[in-house]
Amino acid sequence: MSGKLKVLIISHNPIMTCDSMGKTMQTLFSAFSPDELCQFYIYPSLPDVRACGSFYRMTDKEILRSYLFRRAGRELTDAEVGGAESRLFESERDESLYRSRKNKTPLRYLLRDLMWKCAHWFNRDLRAWVEREKPTCIFLAPGSAKFIYDIALKLSRKYRLPIVTYICDDFYFVKGGKGALEHLRLRLLRKKMEETLGRSSHLIVICRELEQAYSERFGVPATVVMTGSNYPVAETVRNTEAAERLTYMGAVRCGRYRSLSEIGAALDAINAEKGTGYTLDIYTGEKDEAILAELGKHASIRLMGFVSGAEFDRTFHAAQLLVHTEAFDEADIDEVKYSVSTKIANSLASGICLFAYGPDCVASMRHLTENNCAICATAREDLRGRLEEALGNRALREETARNALAVARRCHDEAKNSEACREILAAASGCSEACTE
Repeated sequence: MSGKLKVLIISHNPIMTCDSMGKTMQTLFSAFSPDELCQFYIYPSLPDVRACGSFYRMTDKEILRSYLFRRAGRELTDAEVGGAESRLFESERDESLYRSRKNKTPLRYLLRDLMWKCAHWFNRDLRAWVEREKPTCIFLAPGSAKFIYDIALKLSRKYRLPIVTYICDDFYFVKGGKGALEHLRLRLLRKKMEETLGRSSHLIVICRELEQAYSERFGVPATVVMTGSNYPVAETVRNTEAAERLTYMGAVRCGRYRSLSEIGAALDAINAEKGTGYTLDIYTGEKDEAILAELGKHASIRLMGFVSGAEFDRTFHAAQLLVHTEAFDEADIDEVKYSVSTKIANSLASGICLFAYGPDCVASMRHLTENNCAICATAREDLRGRLEEALGNRALREETARNALAVARRCHDEAKNSEACREILAAASGCSEACTE
């Protein structure tokens, strides 16, 4: 092996505790010391944990300004890392820009890729940072933006660094939307993914379905490292005495809000017929008025807003019945069919029973049903019956939670999964030449 392991993480957002991907990376790299990690990321965010020895941020706004000033990005100062406040975006304006549906059209994606391609992102300051950090490999956590692959490829070629690509969502086999621009966007993205994954020394994937699909298509070794839990696996089942309050924590897009709305409708019907007071508490930072209106039309649904940090932990561990949902419409299934969210790993490790509602063709739901580690409704016609079982059958909740703990120890142990990640990155680094001086 050429020297000490040093991983350059390239991703959209930093390792952090208030975002699903940030939490996922936090578990993946829990076995690493900060001086073994440095991170390049593009969201206007600040990391709330000191997981890396150094962070370099380059945002879309800075890229746009680089056309005038010929520079973009900077290394974060110590004072900017590990702050008490946990939020994905520094300002509400940034949040509205990044979450706006108007900015998620094929044309906007293509223009954004072009903006990065022609900008002065590979500048003297970034090169000096990379050369000072001396990474031995690149860990790429990409997405649907083509330019992030370009960044990894440029740095890999310049500094002769092997790439290990992390696939936790599918962006290659998706059907995508309609229209000529969407077809062009997907064609360009697939071409760039073929180039990047073909150059990768290894793929880390989060489920066996992704392992099979990507290793067959790209001929690159792939290893399943499932998402680890951010919490230690509980010693025993918890909070099973009553189930009057269901708790959902996290993002509601990708059609998940529609499934949550259907749960709310079912709870409303149960409450009306039986005189019960079951509620579904939803903790989310969602700002879209149409989505919030859909959820708010049910008396049983309580919109609790966004929580993070210690408040998130307290709320999560006080839950009586946790909830996970996936959407049933074809477009949303296409987008999430291979995903297994961090929320599932945390829920299974908590000792609290999990209720899951979604189609069994999605990897997350298949993981839960095959391992019998959640009370699942995989069809709309089964929702009310399975929901009443979850609410009224304490023995079922306890048995399900016990199964979940066993699955968490086997599949979602943070330390074990992080060590598997370390072995892959160390092996990749052993095949590389040292970063140029």
